[in-house]
Amino acid sequence: MYYKKQIDDIFATVSIYKSLIVCQDNFTMLKLYHNMRYDHYPVANISHLDNFRANNSRILFIDHVDYKNIDKLLEKKDIEMINAVFFVGCEDEEHTRSSFKDDNLKYYVIQ
Repeated sequence: MYYKKQIDDIFATVSIYKSLIVCQDNFTMLKLYHNMRYDHYPVANISHLDNFRANNSRILFIDHVDYKNIDKLLEKKDIEMINAVFFVGCEDEEHTRSSFKDDNLKYYVIQ
C-alpha cells in the first residue's frame, strides 16, 4: 500500500510522539490500520480510544467527522501531546483544515 510507504518514510525521519491519521474512507482506514498494526506500530482506532488516551497507543486512526470534532473526543491534555496529523487520501483542501491550532503540530497530506 503506497500510503503506508509514505507514512513509514516520515516516521523514519521525523520524531513523532503522538499522531492522528485521518482517512478519507473506511476501506483505506481499515487496510492501513491493519498493515501498520502488523508492522507493530502502536495504533488505535476510535473503538480503542482509551488506549490512545492512556499512551498505550500513539497513533489514532479517525475519519474526517471525528477530526472535526476532536475536541469532543479527546481532552485538551491529550490533544496537546499530538505533534503530527496525517491526512490520507484527501482530495480537497477542506478536509485538511485544522480542527485545532498548535504551532508545534506538523501536517502531512498523503496522496
